[in-house]
Amino acid sequence: MRRTQSWLAIAALLLTAVPAFAFVRPEASPLASREVRPAGFEADPELRLLAELEATEAAQRGADLAQLGLEPAYARLDARGGSWATLLLARPLIPGTGVGNDLTWDDLGFVAAPAGDGVGQAAWNEFTRFLGQHRRELGFDPAELVPSLGVTDGGALVQIHAGRQIRGVPVRGAALSATVNHGNLILLGAERWGKIGVSTVPTLSESDAAAALEAHLAPFEMAGWQAKPTLELLPLGVDGKPGHGWNHRLVWTMRPDLGTLNSFEAAVDAHSGEVLLFQDTNHYATRNIKGGVYPASYDGQAPDGVEVPGYPMPFATFTHSSGSGVTDSGGNLFNISGNITTQLQGPFVRIQDNCGAISESSGSGDLDLGVSPDPDCDTPPGSSSAGNTHSARTGFYELNRIAEMARGQSPSGPANTWLNAQLTSNMNINQTCNAFWNGSTVNFYREGNPCGNTGQLAGVFDHEWGHGLDDNGTNGSISAPGEGIADLYAAFRLNESCVGRGFFIDGSLCGGYGDPCTPASGCTGIRDIDWAHRTSGQPHTVAWVNANSNCGSVHCRGALYAESAWDLAKRDLPTFYGMDDNTAMALATRLVFKGADNVGTWFVLTNGTQGGCAATGGYLQFLGADDDNGNLADGTPHMQAIYAAFNRHEIACATPTVQDGGCASAPTQAPNVTVSGNDTAADLSWSAVPNAASYQIHRADGEFQCGFGKTLVGTTAGTFFQDTGLQNGREYSYIVTPVGSSPACMGPASSCDTVVPAAGLSASPSSVEICAGTSALYTVTVTPPFAPPVTMSLTGNPAPSNASFSLNPVTGPLPQNTVLTIGNTAGVSPGDYLMTANGNDGVTNFDLALQLRVFNAAPGAPALVAPANGATSVPLDVTFSWNPVAQDGDYELEVATDAAFTNIIRTATTSGTSTSVTPDLPSNVLLYWRVRSSNACGDGAYSAVYSFATVALPGDCGIGTVPSEVYFTDFEAGAPGWTSSGTGNTWAQSSVQAHSGTFSWRAQGPATVSDQRLLSPAIVLPASGDLSLQFWNYQEMEDSSGGCFDGAILEVSTDGGTSFTQVLDADLLTDPYNGLVSGSFQNPLGGLNAWCGDPQPFLNSVVDINAWAGQTVHFRFRFGSDSSVGRPNGAWFLDDVEVQVCAPDTMPFLDGFESGNTSQWSATQN
Repeated sequence: MRRTQSWLAIAALLLTAVPAFAFVRPEASPLASREVRPAGFEADPELRLLAELEATEAAQRGADLAQLGLEPAYARLDARGGSWATLLLARPLIPGTGVGNDLTWDDLGFVAAPAGDGVGQAAWNEFTRFLGQHRRELGFDPAELVPSLGVTDGGALVQIHAGRQIRGVPVRGAALSATVNHGNLILLGAERWGKIGVSTVPTLSESDAAAALEAHLAPFEMAGWQAKPTLELLPLGVDGKPGHGWNHRLVWTMRPDLGTLNSFEAAVDAHSGEVLLFQDTNHYATRNIKGGVYPASYDGQAPDGVEVPGYPMPFATFTHSSGSGVTDSGGNLFNISGNITTQLQGPFVRIQDNCGAISESSGSGDLDLGVSPDPDCDTPPGSSSAGNTHSARTGFYELNRIAEMARGQSPSGPANTWLNAQLTSNMNINQTCNAFWNGSTVNFYREGNPCGNTGQLAGVFDHEWGHGLDDNGTNGSISAPGEGIADLYAAFRLNESCVGRGFFIDGSLCGGYGDPCTPASGCTGIRDIDWAHRTSGQPHTVAWVNANSNCGSVHCRGALYAESAWDLAKRDLPTFYGMDDNTAMALATRLVFKGADNVGTWFVLTNGTQGGCAATGGYLQFLGADDDNGNLADGTPHMQAIYAAFNRHEIACATPTVQDGGCASAPTQAPNVTVSGNDTAADLSWSAVPNAASYQIHRADGEFQCGFGKTLVGTTAGTFFQDTGLQNGREYSYIVTPVGSSPACMGPASSCDTVVPAAGLSASPSSVEICAGTSALYTVTVTPPFAPPVTMSLTGNPAPSNASFSLNPVTGPLPQNTVLTIGNTAGVSPGDYLMTANGNDGVTNFDLALQLRVFNAAPGAPALVAPANGATSVPLDVTFSWNPVAQDGDYELEVATDAAFTNIIRTATTSGTSTSVTPDLPSNVLLYWRVRSSNACGDGAYSAVYSFATVALPGDCGIGTVPSEVYFTDFEAGAPGWTSSGTGNTWAQSSVQAHSGTFSWRAQGPATVSDQRLLSPAIVLPASGDLSLQFWNYQEMEDSSGGCFDGAILEVSTDGGTSFTQVLDADLLTDPYNGLVSGSFQNPLGGLNAWCGDPQPFLNSVVDINAWAGQTVHFRFRFGSDSSVGRPNGAWFLDDVEVQVCAPDTMPFLDGFESGNTSQWSATQN
């Protein structure tokens, strides 16, 4: 459809204005002549200490800090916006182990600690409460904030990024960031935050703004755009006194389709029509079921610059005669015979190759995709599909590997959501010398002198993928300058500072933006983030950037913090703490992934040699990730090294005082690890290390053993770990790092141990528990490559036990089973024992790790911890916990509705001392729980029985009250007493969607203006009791970025329908409005908060209507649509509308004997 005669078709799909990030800047587009940027568009904040402010301003700000109890030396004001850019605090916010933190969850209204992301929500609630209490001193209005929350380290680290919006209009780049560590708010600051004096109601319509852009671009024509233009406040830096250094312009932001691979963004002033901004947002960074893969490059440098056959295709979807499946990390699939087919797509990565479709099959045995002789579209001999290229195989392998690495570091939060979704990678685009991230996909070009095929370079894959992670972290957008973090992810994945090695196939070295790479470096990539590999041999600094005319791009400026993080891993952690490379890389990898997650702007160029003093910057975010006690002012465990690394490049900050602090009882001893191979697995065991609360297991595979970047594959409190999903015959390398009481307290890593999993010996089970005096049995399977006879032996069984094999030697044919028996165990002491079974045929010698756990008594009764006896308002997903008992095995939890446990509603089994249940508990009921432990000697005694009451959900009547129906309709017999009216009214009975029965009431969503009103009959509300309106509704309405184009609201009238008041968000207990309705397209609800699920399945909306108790009311359900495109099946469905009151339960006792439970009854005879 057309908005005006001068404009082109607009797609209904709404996309956010996300920049595309590519590997190098391509040849200039003809549209470059139309590019404009307003003055101050990239303005940095002006960070000032109090002493640097004018006297009156300094006095007022000092008084504000005093009121907050903060040290002025730890504060920075953005003199441009007049807002706090950096505040260092140690304020207890939620319960934790931080300095001075004696908060309990009970203090915050919780019976027990919330689970999962609930910690983040609790932190957000307390954070906004803090902001509201100190709005005068801080200057931040919680109502303007839209949060994104990242929770890691089991809830110890919470990162908050809150974008700013004014009356529903987002302010570009304006955000408030905060870090909560160990329960304490330790870091707070804003960026691009200032006073806003421009109206958010546009003078120009969207179509007028589109016409202005069309005129600006003439004679170039547009093919339309992918999304409706959206309103945005654009801050532009100007010189002025504090608080007056930002000039905001209300703009229509657009992303026109201009028929090129470039991604253009435009901004048109919504009041004047001036085209303020037109730019190419491809922020150009410079460019393997199994099959052949280039491990790092295809520059011919062995072993990682040549194609290596047989690399696993991890997490690949395959089809077979009975359905489909997904390979594991080692490319394995099990128990599948007959034909298998893959198209190189899976849950995490989807390959789309411009050389053609990918579909390869095997009727039996492995599916080997082969190796290709030449680049680009060349396929292996015998390949059946044009898309089975170098790029397809290498990209599928590498993108899955780096995502697997990231998932190990980011187990929750927004980043984890993206990491667990499917990413499309477009290969062999028919252009050369580039690659890019466009906001949703990664894209790679073919070979063409002087550039290699960027889809055959692991560093380029990792770089572009890195932009995607940066774009989808807690911060929710690309950090600035955005190229350095993408370089870092590539460098830490490959453990190589030369990013994109082999990009230049003519042998050229990286240009270095005026400081080129040295011949000794051999870096044929686009950048090298080790400054020692550059001609100057000097670290690059803020001063160097400011004085270097070649350093205007984000690619050049991003080098400062990329070099800082590389320095931290390779120079400063080893220098300050004597760390070996494996330990330093493990710690630095953690800091890079966690520290970068909430960065807004990495550093500023306007604060001299102290470019890292902003709370949203890289230096302080790294300190926040390193903190172990909720107080940055007393230092962090590795603060000296972090400071040295960032300060070398003039992007650190002298405050807080640089000092190492914390982790006083961290492990100081490296574990002594033994690794043995198994069938598609590796078994690791080690001796316990003093002060270690847990151990992290890191794995690398590839051509350089532990010299490649490592994936955190597991964390355990024990001393045994089995890593599964490995490819037999492939070499894997491991380190184990001990960790103290905080994730920041990492001890020295074990030496690197390498293993090759193989078929030969396997056991079922591999771990056995016995009661002393009984025998332990293991079925050991012997397979090729052994050739019979195979002699079996066992070492490590505990005294005075003995060991025997039912068949020894094992004779053919193979595979063959032999039963291992561990006998004479009556005198064995309780404990865990690691044993090694060995098979030897004179040629092949193979060890297999086995575990034996011995008990000599049943466990005692556990002591229950939480929820406490008699607790109320317990969350439905509560975590139950108890104290451990001696000789414990698995624990069994039971939850019942009665103290005699005749009606058990939930059970769970765990090896630990805490667990939750599935599904969640019912709401608003009195429940009972108990725990016992069992081991091979028998069941232990039950704990004492504790009772608790679960939280009442919206619409529940509290314990002691019962629901009473005031009004109800399910629309099955029509809608007696209901009336409808308004422009374009379509309210009518419908069978398309219903929550219960057959019918609901529906308003359709047209592509024209409508105002459709459904009015309830008069309802007399009781004067007392807890009142609620409840209804089920299904929404399919056109939403927008952060708001609605079409929408629906609820209104109430107390004067017989003469006037109506909108029911506000505060009274919507379960289903809050989605956002503001756009005022740009004539929607009658424009400017109001509304629902616009796109779609939202049936959901029970519960509304607090106590404000109208004792009155006669009408409820009006109002649906509004705008003048533009709508959803093809757009509609709002209502069903099961009820008004309920909760009244005291006047029936003292009732038992219908339906359950058959008469345990509380007694019989007597007269």
